[in-house]
This record gives sequence, structure tokens and C-alpha cells, in this order.
Amino acid sequence: MELRSGVPASDPSEMPLEMHLGGYNDLVDRISKSEMTAWAACTSGLASSPLPCRTGAVERRCHDGLRACGSVQENTYEPFLELDFHLYEPPNDGNSYLFALHFRLPVHDEYGPLFFHSLTGDVVENRGWRVDVYDKYHELLTVQCLSWDAGSNVAEHTDGLRDVTHHCLPPTAEDSDYKEMSRARFIRITLIGNYRQVWLDKVDVFFRHIVESGPLPPPSPAPIPSPLSPPAPPDPPFPPPLDSCTIFPNKAFRESQATLLWEVGCALSRDQCCGYARAQSAAGQNVNGFLLSASGCCDMLKLNTLAEPTEDYQFGVSATGVL
Repeated sequence: MELRSGVPASDPSEMPLEMHLGGYNDLVDRISKSEMTAWAACTSGLASSPLPCRTGAVERRCHDGLRACGSVQENTYEPFLELDFHLYEPPNDGNSYLFALHFRLPVHDEYGPLFFHSLTGDVVENRGWRVDVYDKYHELLTVQCLSWDAGSNVAEHTDGLRDVTHHCLPPTAEDSDYKEMSRARFIRITLIGNYRQVWLDKVDVFFRHIVESGPLPPPSPAPIPSPLSPPAPPDPPFPPPLDSCTIFPNKAFRESQATLLWEVGCALSRDQCCGYARAQSAAGQNVNGFLLSASGCCDMLKLNTLAEPTEDYQFGVSATGVL
């Protein structure tokens, strides 16, 4: 590949990014004067580097990928990140579907907004991202994830934002949509528009079990009228309120602080997981807490500490409960 010198050209598309964006030159200079290990974590050898892996925008920092490097405008047009898990077999004997993607944004606020819009400003044509889902042969699935503005839990960047979740299927999805999404083996995340750069710390992929409904049973015959019965006894007292579980959203204990006893199942709410844990404790089981994942998978815990959980854990409905 022929390296470009960065000399200003008459064609705006051939000009270095510094000619388009005020202040970016200072950022490039600061990075170029840093030690190699202080650069972006784009390889396993630089995994502990403080900056996330990012798009090579200016010519001298671009490396050929699926597209050959070119001008700044070419290098920053719809960059993408592709996740390859074609050898992965989803849980539940493969009967699980692509549920959501979780993006961890960089801690520095100057990089986080770039996931939502272009370096040149927030305009409609240079805003958001696109998720394309492929099967194990790298063929597009017939069902695709929701658009970013419909599937994301966040519409725009705010100061301190670190976590963005993109759900794939709408609540009105058909059974066939879930089945098709279970074939997902490649995911491509593309930033839409011109002058875009990828700055991400982490991407997590979540699968969720498909619940088989089965055919409905035939209707029961009409009941035979019976004589009037005596008044029913009063209702039993209500069970203890669910707030008897202390909830710690998106937190978990360290392995030394809790012992996993067994998994109850998935697609449960916090209240359902709490109720099950309370019932097991009342039945004499050595249960005094629970762990709920973002996909609703509920685990019974035996806690070995009186301290509160402090480890960051997933997102959404995930939580640790203490009886």
C-alpha cells in the first residue's frame, strides 16, 4: 500500500482530518508522542492499553481491512465492527435466540458521543448505527434486529453515559422470528454516515431461551350445575411482601462471598426470583439470596457475608437479592 504524506490537497475529500476538524490535530499529536503501550487496545498484545480500539481515520494510522485505506472521507465512511461466533452453540440445545447487544462506551466523554453521531456534528444522515445479523454461512438472516432508534435504550449521549443496550426483536415478534434469530452466528455493527469513528471498550452478546408454547388443549366441557355450597372460608393471609428481598440492581457478590446452589430457570422477573428464594428458604433450604441475569435467569445463592454486593454485573433487570 502507498503511504500518503498528509500534504494538504485541493480536493476536500483528500485533505487530512486535521483540515476538517478543529482540535483533532492536538489529539493526534498527543497520541503520537505517547509510548506504544499507551495507545489503543487493538491487539491482544496491547490489551491493557488505556485507550479503546478505534477506527484509523487519518491516512498514517489506517490499516487495510475488508476495505483498503484511502482518504479521510473514505476511511471514516460507515466503519464497522464484526463479531464472529460461528462455532458457538447457543444454550438450551441451540433453542435460544439473539436477545440483545450491550455496548460499553469509553470513560472519556469526548469519545462516547462518537457512537451516536459524526465527528463533524449531530446531523440525521450521520447518526446512529446499524446491526446486521448473519447465519453460519455469512448469509443475512431473513429477520434482522430493530433499527438503532427503535432497539436502543438510549437515544442520545449524555455526560457520564457508559452503557447502551440494543434489543433485537420487538415485543410483537412472531414465533418464526425468534426461531430465525436463533441462527445468528455473525453480527456486524456499522456506524451510519460520513466521518464516523468506532470507539468502544466492550461489546457483549446475549442469547435468551425460546419458550415452547405447544398446542393448546381442547376446551373443557361445560360444568354440570351443582347445588349451592356453603359460604367459603375466609381467604388465607397474604404472604410476606416481596420487599423482604433487598434488591441490588446490576450488582453481584464476588465468588468468595456467595455459593451458587442451583439454577431455577430463565425469563423470570425480580419479583418471581425473590418469591422463589423466599419459598425455598421457608421450606428449609439453605437459601438466603439470589442472582438474576439480564436475560432473567435466576440462581439460588448461599451468602457467606453480611456485606453488600459491590461487583458490577450486566445491565437491565440483572440484580442480586438478599433475604
